[in-house]
Amino acid sequence: VSDHPPPTTLRWFRDRRQGAFLNHRKARVVSRQAPGRLPPPPVTLARLPQRPGAGHDDDVNRFVALLAAVACMLVLAPTAAAAAGAGASRFKPERVLNELHCDAGRADRRIDRHTRSAIVRFQSRVGIRQTGVLDERTRRRLREDDAPRCDRRPVPRASGHGRRIVVSQAQNWVWLVDRRGRIVAQGGMVDNAAVLHKGSWGTGSYCGRPARVRLNQSGAVWMDDFVRFAPCGIGFHRIPRYKSTGRQMHPDWYLGTNLDVSHGCVRLSAALARRVWGWTAGTYTRVRVL
Repeated sequence: VSDHPPPTTLRWFRDRRQGAFLNHRKARVVSRQAPGRLPPPPVTLARLPQRPGAGHDDDVNRFVALLAAVACMLVLAPTAAAAAGAGASRFKPERVLNELHCDAGRADRRIDRHTRSAIVRFQSRVGIRQTGVLDERTRRRLREDDAPRCDRRPVPRASGHGRRIVVSQAQNWVWLVDRRGRIVAQGGMVDNAAVLHKGSWGTGSYCGRPARVRLNQSGAVWMDDFVRFAPCGIGFHRIPRYKSTGRQMHPDWYLGTNLDVSHGCVRLSAALARRVWGWTAGTYTRVRVL
């Protein structure tokens, strides 16, 4: 049997003596910082003897924890990126435009001519330059909670008072307003600003031509519900229909855009043309072109 104590026991006594020495040093520092006050009695904290190999186990545990943290980062990083990408992909312009009644057609993720017509209608509604391009400014306005509908628009200011028809060439839009200032009907149009000039006009006969023609014609097309309001042959009517097929010259979703121009008249949908025909029957109606 050896007369020397085992190494673990020697380490335990050495750590205990070192702990007492450190506590004594702390007490001296406290006594110098606060003269006249008795330092607290030293407290000896003895370290329990560690089993052999404990330091190695701690290193292994720290390494395992580091590997776990790295693994979590690798797993969560793609998830966060996917979530951010999902937030961006959730924005579907066609669906939003249709919800705002801008008529973007089928939501097939294709920016075709139909979709561009809806973009133009929305841009004219919010006062953005009508390009038909889904630029960042248009996207940002579409994402806003107060994005307005395309089919409901206030009557422009400085359009007059009383019973009237208001034509906005900037918005490609028409309003029927009663004598109390209430909107009776509204909708998109196609016109030609180079022929139809801004100003005040009125329904009636011009240049010896009839004021109203139920089924007017011009060359190869019919113009239903024709109501004349400016010299000599300018009037409201339905989108022209080809005599040979009866089909419209262009679809309704051209209305309210600058994608096409007329020969000078104001083209309307079939429903709005019938409304203008009935609303102007038997009475003079002022027309204000802005």
